[in-house]
Parts: sequence; structure tokens; C-alpha cells
Amino acid sequence: MKHVRPCLSVVLVMSALSAQTFQASVTGMVRDQSGAVVPNVQVTATDVATATKYTAATNESGIYRFPALPPSQYKFSAGLQARYRNASP
Repeated sequence: MKHVRPCLSVVLVMSALSAQTFQASVTGMVRDQSGAVVPNVQVTATDVATATKYTAATNESGIYRFPALPPSQYKFSAGLQARYRNASP
């Protein structure tokens, strides 16, 4: 049994090491020209190498967050989200 325990320990450590992932978190704030925060803005992070797009929206404080972006170079863009209202004739 003494030989079994060290082998199991090594296997468990190796499993834990191989499970590590590399990701980045990006948080920012959207403001207008006067400096006021802007809610409901769609922010897009586009991976320059793969053109993969990730989206997030600003909250009522103008803050957006991408919690887990893979390592890469990104281009960020922002635009107001469309709001639709029912119109009566």
C-alpha cells in the first residue's frame, strides 16, 4: 500500500495541473461626451485573429464586463441597443 499512495498523489496533482485554463476578465465603463454614464449599450469584443465576437451590455451604471475571454488581441466596439415600443395608430 505504501507504493500506491504516492502514485495516486502524482496522478491527482497532474490532473489538477492539466485542468488549469487561461482566461482574462475585462471590465469597463461607457460614458458620453459630457461624462455621464450610458446604460443599455452593447459592447462587442472581437478576437482579431479568429473574428470570434463576444458581447456584453452595460448596466444602469454604464459598466460592462467580459468575465472570461481567451487570451488574444481584441477590438472593442459599442453601440446603443435598439428599444422597441408598441405604437398605436
